[in-house]
Amino acid sequence: MKVSACLMVKNESETLPRCLESIKWVDEIIIVDTGSTDNTIEIAKSYKAKVYEHPWENDFSKHRNQSIGYATGDWILIIDADEEIEEKIDPKEFKSRLKMVHLTISALVVTVSEVSDKRKTTSWLGMRFFRRASGIHYKNAVHNKAIFGGGCAATDIHFIHYGYSLDPVKMAAKRKRTETLLKERLAMDETDFIAMYYLVQLYIGEKDYDKAEEYGLKFFNSVSILPTDFQYLGVMYFYTGWIYLHKRDGSKAYAWTKKGLEFFPDDLDLNYQMARIGWESMNEELLKTHSDKYFKFLPKIRNRGRALDSETFINAVNPDDWFNRTVYTVDISAEIAMRKYLEAA
Repeated sequence: MKVSACLMVKNESETLPRCLESIKWVDEIIIVDTGSTDNTIEIAKSYKAKVYEHPWENDFSKHRNQSIGYATGDWILIIDADEEIEEKIDPKEFKSRLKMVHLTISALVVTVSEVSDKRKTTSWLGMRFFRRASGIHYKNAVHNKAIFGGGCAATDIHFIHYGYSLDPVKMAAKRKRTETLLKERLAMDETDFIAMYYLVQLYIGEKDYDKAEEYGLKFFNSVSILPTDFQYLGVMYFYTGWIYLHKRDGSKAYAWTKKGLEFFPDDLDLNYQMARIGWESMNEELLKTHSDKYFKFLPKIRNRGRALDSETFINAVNPDDWFNRTVYTVDISAEIAMRKYLEAA
């Protein structure tokens, strides 16, 4: 049983050592470098990584697929230079667990938490371990998606992501690059609602609520599938309510959040948002109802990785339901704010 870690990098000398230190237990580290001018390659080689140089082609999936192509392991670990595995992995114990994974399972889910100012702010679930024999590959130039054959199972493994903790100049460059690639996707397909979703996410991050509103409404005009079939729909109702909260349009914020809760009554973010709307509109019943639900669901979300079967990874889940669903109000600051609303009320 052999595990290969695959990365694509460019000028990652500041973050790469932390990442490689957390995965040095794997059998091989494959790195595709897309044009580093710092000492990224030297750092990689100091961890005995196999480094392959490819010029950057504005396509994250292409370079990620190149790294997978060089791997020889039975299982592929996908990780970025601005990430690390939180737990200390015992390779012997971990591989014994991998051997118990049912042959119908080809991917394993981890919990990813964003860290900013030394605290976790958001978290999501993502598939990061794949059987190489599943045909694992990625599509989309930006915000790429894993394609593979087989089922998916959950683990108790936690990744830490530092990608949104960059200095303002680097953060602006990263957002501009992402915006350009997403708009290129929309130019090729004006009904690409996933690209719209990511543009809304990007503009909210920039506090450009007018553009976020524009693409949010385009999104809802483009989606033609059932809510239960689409992993991004719940968070889009949350985003749209969030946009109108910040545009000081309480009636629209309420309407969009209420619609989302009709489809996703157990959604942590939507219940938090409706409780906040109750607070801002001095509707004590609304605040109490949805704050109760928020605190009911919060422990489940915080412990979702640890609550799952970590002995054998055989508890199957639907990849489309679990992949890349960010939860914003799991942050401790959101919990503190909610308690303050209740105390004041």
